Amino acid sequence: CAVRGDGLYQGLDWLSSTLANKKR
Repeated sequence: CAVRGDGLYQGLDWLSSTLANKKR
């Protein structure tokens, strides 16, 4: 698995997007 830097930031971006969608 390659979860470093880019992957981590992608996960954070997805997380913030999911949370933002749930708040609406």
